[in-house]
Amino acid sequence: MFYRTFRLGSSGKLTKEVQKDGTTTKYTYDKVGNEKKITYSDNRSVSYTYTSTNQVKTMNDWNDTTTYEYDANGQVTKVTDGKNQTIGYTWTKLGQKKSIKYPTGDSVSYTYDNNGNLTKVTDTNSGVTNYTYDALNQVKTKNLPNGAESTYTYDTNGWLTQREETSNGASKKSYTYEYDKNGNRTKETKVSSGTTETTRYTYDVLNQLISVVDKKGTRYYAFDEFNNRTVKEEIGKETTQYTYNNLKQLAVTIQGSTVTTYDYDKRGNVAKVEENGDTKQTYVFDSTNKMAKVVTYKDNTSGSGTSTVTTKYNYDGAGNKIGMKHETNGRLTSDIIYAIDPVSSYNDIIMAEDRVTGETSIFTFSNEVISVETFGNISYYRNDEKSSVTDILDMAGKVKATITYDEYGVIANPEVVSIGGNIFAYTGHVYEESTGLYYAKARYYDAGIGRFISLDSYVGEQKESISLNQYIYVLNNPIKFIDPSGYYSLSEGVLAHKQLQIYFEELYLRDNPHLIGFIEYPIYSKKVFKNKSGSGRADIVLLNGGTFEIYEIKPFSQRESGRAQLKNYVRALRETKKSVVRGITFNPNGLELTCPWNPNKVIKYYTYSNDKGMIYYSTVNIKKQPQEEPVTNKSKAKSPSKGNKIDYNKVRDGVVVVSSAYAIYRVARFIPSLFPAAWWTIPANLVTP
Repeated sequence: MFYRTFRLGSSGKLTKEVQKDGTTTKYTYDKVGNEKKITYSDNRSVSYTYTSTNQVKTMNDWNDTTTYEYDANGQVTKVTDGKNQTIGYTWTKLGQKKSIKYPTGDSVSYTYDNNGNLTKVTDTNSGVTNYTYDALNQVKTKNLPNGAESTYTYDTNGWLTQREETSNGASKKSYTYEYDKNGNRTKETKVSSGTTETTRYTYDVLNQLISVVDKKGTRYYAFDEFNNRTVKEEIGKETTQYTYNNLKQLAVTIQGSTVTTYDYDKRGNVAKVEENGDTKQTYVFDSTNKMAKVVTYKDNTSGSGTSTVTTKYNYDGAGNKIGMKHETNGRLTSDIIYAIDPVSSYNDIIMAEDRVTGETSIFTFSNEVISVETFGNISYYRNDEKSSVTDILDMAGKVKATITYDEYGVIANPEVVSIGGNIFAYTGHVYEESTGLYYAKARYYDAGIGRFISLDSYVGEQKESISLNQYIYVLNNPIKFIDPSGYYSLSEGVLAHKQLQIYFEELYLRDNPHLIGFIEYPIYSKKVFKNKSGSGRADIVLLNGGTFEIYEIKPFSQRESGRAQLKNYVRALRETKKSVVRGITFNPNGLELTCPWNPNKVIKYYTYSNDKGMIYYSTVNIKKQPQEEPVTNKSKAKSPSKGNKIDYNKVRDGVVVVSSAYAIYRVARFIPSLFPAAWWTIPANLVTP
């Protein structure tokens, strides 16, 4: 285990954290409880000042000072970082991002329909990308400025069943998908230029991917009782065997005569990789536990290394990567600085400037990357259903490069990734050719072994053993899940939240002007720039008359962090609202909702009278069909409005059948597949954490 010790001050706030290797982090607070300063063991520090409404005004770190400006509604209007790069924003009346102005002066604008769906993005080259939606607000078409179009079709569960790609009206490729009852994709059929390719997938009882059969052959995977990969067998190649130490860390892989070993530091990060006794890579992590340096040895013999590539990283005080340098045999070959959009859900990199080569790449995003502009030339992206970049297209729609991946994101042709100034690849993450790793925001991912090289800060839950493995990638099911932040897969936790939020919406989003419900309600406080997703959002807010009631949804294992989060949300909202309390009216105690990832279980929710505003959940085996209103204590949740009742007798395959089309659309959208095509339909306040 990797132990940490904590010291709490008289106020109950964390004042000191000590890692197993002796690395320390100290915290101080201002009079109202805002985090004032964080000091690391190497004497680097981050300090904050706040506005009168407790929003971050300045962040001072080792890169200088970042300042934030706001409008009267508390929306960010301007961010100036320590390198004097300025990003500006405008917003719609509903709080949706209307435009963003880049440090270069380029702008991107966004347009929405009456349902909050993103319908138009105007990029840095004035090109317009259009989206249309079906009756359930699922993305139907995406049209790029160069004539490339993608069309999407869904089944009644909201699962993507067909994706078709055309260019200027001519059909190019089509993909069809089939699923099992758990939402695992079992078959993919691709038709291109008259040629049909079929890929089949199988899974074990834990929904781990165990075989892939495609045109390249057959690949088998096996796992131990801790969900570590133990075998990868590929027809025509030598079998790879994996062994682990008692900390569930990958220790050795053996493929034929090649033996690869892995060493770790005391915080659980990979520190060195050797192949047949020769060092291949070394990793250094800083006091904030961010990867600071990687040295890659090429043509290495007996540890000497005829060529070395050193990659150095710089981060801001919020943990965003803002710089990267490459040195080949001691010679500086690139010095890249990044501009980050801190208002986006995952702190998107919107600009990369190389001060050695002079190349600047400017990226346009919707909820995935749309285009890249460099040296005055713009390229557009085709993305698959997981937001992976598959094709880089020119202005005429001609393919400049096609990127091919295996199921875990191993790139068959990594040399083409950087064409046209591109940096993005598998699931939309930045691919680093110098290290062979993906920058997954919180951590780095090694697709070759299907694992992260650092521990997840979330330790998982005892009753769900697969979640306890802090290194594995997306629960060993990369066909079904993605990990946009490096902290967790978009899976059980997200769905447990969304199922309850859908239920809540049906109770309070209609018919009663005195009880108005909100989900993922934006809290403009210090959390906007310091939490993992780049924004602070309360899970549920109920406006009861003139009083705002705040609710937080958490598994029991995150009880303490949830309470602290709820407390901060209440305190922050009180700076701008007259009456704010912990939630008391909405009481789902005992409520059981269908469990999308396991048809033999239900998600059960719990509340306690002495823990107001907190809603806990767990999964339990189905004992009997849930009743229409399973709230068990005296203060029951309000019944759904007439004509919109949830029929629990029709719950099937992860879909809560609701008589209103809106509710059906909401449930279908948050089924485990969580296709990015559906993400584009999510209004700004509904982006998954």
